[in-house]
Amino acid sequence: MTSALINAVHIEGAGPAAALCAAALAQMRGRLGFTVSADLSRAEGHQPPVILGPQSQKLLSALGLNERDLIKACAGTFAVSATFEGGNACPFITSAPVTNGVALHQIHGAGKPGQPYSQYFTPAHMTEPGLFAHPDISDDYRYSVILDAGLFEHYMHRAAAHYGCKQAPAASADLTVKAGLNSDMQTAQTPDETMPVSLSYNLSETGVTATAVTQTHKYVTLAKVPAAQKQADMWSGDVIDAGSWTGELHALDHSYMDALAFSLQSLFDIWPASADKALARSEFNRRTGSFIARAADYQAAPMILAGYRAQHAASPELTVKLTQFLSRGRLVSFDDEPVSDAEWTAYMLAAGAKPGRTDPLASQFSAAQIEDILSGRKQAAKKRAADMRSQTDYLRASDALTGNVQRAAS
Repeated sequence: MTSALINAVHIEGAGPAAALCAAALAQMRGRLGFTVSADLSRAEGHQPPVILGPQSQKLLSALGLNERDLIKACAGTFAVSATFEGGNACPFITSAPVTNGVALHQIHGAGKPGQPYSQYFTPAHMTEPGLFAHPDISDDYRYSVILDAGLFEHYMHRAAAHYGCKQAPAASADLTVKAGLNSDMQTAQTPDETMPVSLSYNLSETGVTATAVTQTHKYVTLAKVPAAQKQADMWSGDVIDAGSWTGELHALDHSYMDALAFSLQSLFDIWPASADKALARSEFNRRTGSFIARAADYQAAPMILAGYRAQHAASPELTVKLTQFLSRGRLVSFDDEPVSDAEWTAYMLAAGAKPGRTDPLASQFSAAQIEDILSGRKQAAKKRAADMRSQTDYLRASDALTGNVQRAAS
């Protein structure tokens, strides 16, 4: 298929986001009939690691990039949970059980067992010993992939060149895509080969401090979460500015790269097929605006729950979500949420949300029944984790350890 509307696409910028844009657009050029050029520079200084979630993993798979090869080339690790200051953990889960119409977190709240909610899911029992296995069809957890930003940027540059992207100075193009780094973030890195399977977050009035570990380094990133959301259209005129939302999102979790991946996939889905570019532009901005807004809610929620950000500064959707959950533990979800409803619930509880009351239907269970439900759930989660190997051994068996780590482990 050839588009007479967009025949030439140009990418500008630096860092992992720009490199991913170049690789993705170059891979799609043959299918959509346009040429791709790029004016990319390498990012300087320490960068936060690249954290891939469901959307970005799906995009990279669609580009024909193998996860094992990417992890080996970019010193990658897996994460199955996030821990907040104080030890509260959020397992990365895709679903949670319901018994007789009552959600597990409501049963947990009614029972007041003294154990954190996270204990009833497999990631909680993978985290401390650093265990990992890819989820199978019967599992209810997901994972994020953590990659060295500089290595990922280099890998995407190579992929872009392989797919036919020509490195060239800025030139006239029918569509220009800009992407860059968020200057509001500060990252420090130190050698570290412990390879935990959890991200960690400390919150303060100054912002969020995130810690993540690849195969070779620990990265500590401080980001100032904005006091209020300021949404901007990403596509204006003949320019898609992927940096227009960097004031909304930070590379602290998977939602940053997932928002970029979602935006690229949305662009491919609504690629202009007629002279009415305005219609495609409007739909693109609607889709990306919705996803970015919900991802911004996800990053803002812990700061609000901790009291470091005013609740009145939240979006209307986040205000509804917080009000309902704090009142009765009910989760209100919207289109384009960055995680499942089950994970949102675990996330809110880990961030300190304490619902004022539980589901009245939970009263159908006696104390003994609640104990049986919760203990059975916990034992099943522990049993699944007990069959796993350490992340280091798992990566070694998969031949996914990067060169220097492989030599050190030999």
